[in-house]
Amino acid sequence: KVRQFGKVLPREVDPYDYPAPKEYFKEKGYFHLMADLQAIQFSQPMERSAFVDPIQKLLKGIPDDPNKPGYTTAHFIGGTTTAMKRPDPFFLAERYKVECDCERMAELLRFVYQGLMTFFDERPETDLQRELLTHNMLHMCFDAEKYSVDRLYERLLHWFGNDCYGIVGERCFANA
Repeated sequence: KVRQFGKVLPREVDPYDYPAPKEYFKEKGYFHLMADLQAIQFSQPMERSAFVDPIQKLLKGIPDDPNKPGYTTAHFIGGTTTAMKRPDPFFLAERYKVECDCERMAELLRFVYQGLMTFFDERPETDLQRELLTHNMLHMCFDAEKYSVDRLYERLLHWFGNDCYGIVGERCFANA
């Protein structure tokens, strides 16, 4: 389904063209997704790794690591002739741009890979939180149908039929 709805992009990605996930999530306010980033912060290139002291990053530039995946000795003048290139296990077989809400896509992928979704665990206390949860759950329902995630779609239908009224209240339930 991603092939159907996504826009094809080049397979190679320069990791420095995009903000680090932690910075992106902070900027967008996805604070409940921050806990998932702890595992990846040590797998980043050395320049972005949690192993590097932030002060050291600012004071001196860290040279390019010749052992990092995809490192090449190709340069502007010589080009790729006789250049050595390290294998890159992160080289993508396919890459697409999908127009969607990042938070909902993260939750959809979490459900696909782990069978969990944090929206099911939320217990809103204010009217604004109830409306936001209802909005997210409705759109997750559309996304689950759009990307053919049948288990999630069935679970969402069960949530709307059984749990929704008790969690979001009468007004949001009626609006849903």
